[in-house]
Amino acid sequence: MIYHLEIRDSIESGVLYSVVLPGCENIIGGRAVLLRNFETNIEKAFVQDVGIKMALGFNPRSTFEWKGPRPTARMGAMAILREHLLKAMKLQNLIDKNKISMS
Repeated sequence: MIYHLEIRDSIESGVLYSVVLPGCENIIGGRAVLLRNFETNIEKAFVQDVGIKMALGFNPRSTFEWKGPRPTARMGAMAILREHLLKAMKLQNLIDKNKISMS
């Protein structure tokens, strides 16, 4: 059963898949996923992760729900993004060398 008329209309028009993204208040918002619009069970609807949502413009600077250092310009947002990407690379290196486990 499809609960939203817009989804039903899109399926009837031939739109069978959608990429769903999280919000844009954070610099790294989360994973983008590919979903089958015609499935009613979320486990069956999920196809795969297809990307990461990032925002470097106005939204990360304007949110009031910010935790940690808050960027005041795009350059500041890039610095925070670079810091998080470097942390992720270091963590991946430790995982690759079997020094830590993600399980």
